[in-house]
Amino acid sequence: MAAISVIPVPKMDGPIAVRLSCPRTPQSLAGVLWRYDSNQNPKGKAGEFTPKVPAAPIGNLASVKDDLFQIEGVVIAQGDDPPTPYQAVVSILLNGQSIHDEVPTDGGTGLVGRTDETFVYCFQIRPVT
Repeated sequence: MAAISVIPVPKMDGPIAVRLSCPRTPQSLAGVLWRYDSNQNPKGKAGEFTPKVPAAPIGNLASVKDDLFQIEGVVIAQGDDPPTPYQAVVSILLNGQSIHDEVPTDGGTGLVGRTDETFVYCFQIRPVT
């Protein structure tokens, strides 16, 4: 598992979701969200991202606070020649509002041309104390 970003989340009720976007460029993203327990043992797929459905709900603070998550994402190639720049952004949403935005360090920026480009982002939700 790649480096893990720890996301502080206020102690309040409400659904938490993860969203993929490319706000600065017109690229489309897709991916799979995997869930692991605190010992990094797989718990299964937690969600999927498509260009038409860019967000995946993961539960509330009580149900996710000890788990780890990994996004295996892809910037979908459009056959650009020359390749065009992209910047993928992962957002953590609480009650539909973004509380954290981050560009993955593993493949989150680059150029996409004739082949898809991949990125990986790992995170853990922690209650603000």
